[in-house]
Amino acid sequence: MVSTPFPSLRAAISAAHLEDEAACVDRLLHRAALDGAAQWRVEGAAARLVRAAREQRLAYSELDAFLHEYDLSSQEGVVLMCLAEALLRIPDADTADRLIRDKFTDTDWFRHLGHSRSLLVNASTWGLLLTGGMVKLEKGAVSLMTTKHCLRFSFNLCPKQVPGTRPDPLTLMNGNEKLTLRFDCKRCEMHVEGKLKSARQGVQI
Repeated sequence: MVSTPFPSLRAAISAAHLEDEAACVDRLLHRAALDGAAQWRVEGAAARLVRAAREQRLAYSELDAFLHEYDLSSQEGVVLMCLAEALLRIPDADTADRLIRDKFTDTDWFRHLGHSRSLLVNASTWGLLLTGGMVKLEKGAVSLMTTKHCLRFSFNLCPKQVPGTRPDPLTLMNGNEKLTLRFDCKRCEMHVEGKLKSARQGVQI
């Protein structure tokens, strides 16, 4: 017969293998009680861990702020995640440019301006907004009009009227022309965007 080390422990493990969970917890619960000195050591160790975590978090606060602003509950956060994953797999720059152009066209970066206290996040938002604007110009889209007359407000769809409402862009059809309405609720402005030929021919509503 082969002898094994710690035979009493092995026997205890074997006995507890099929033991009722509630009975096992009741039997072992009293062992979790700590005396005063042990409790003090546990609290001290926990406090040190919390302080270290907070100090480490400060070093990554800008990244945390960016991830908070562009979390996956927003369309823009999902777009950035998809782009990050896709660009790792795209072998050539031309395909990458086409993907960026496709994803940035209908994304509302404007609504993220000024939401964060982080300079990095706001600078990144400006970069994303300018990139989206350049992509739209490449496709022939321009800002046709900025007005204080807001259709969302007229239709009672304004976040100031209905708390929790998101000021997502709306689409307005003018014959064969497709116009995009974007909303800056802080300034109470509506931005009308369309293709260059719409600006030359005029917009009839």
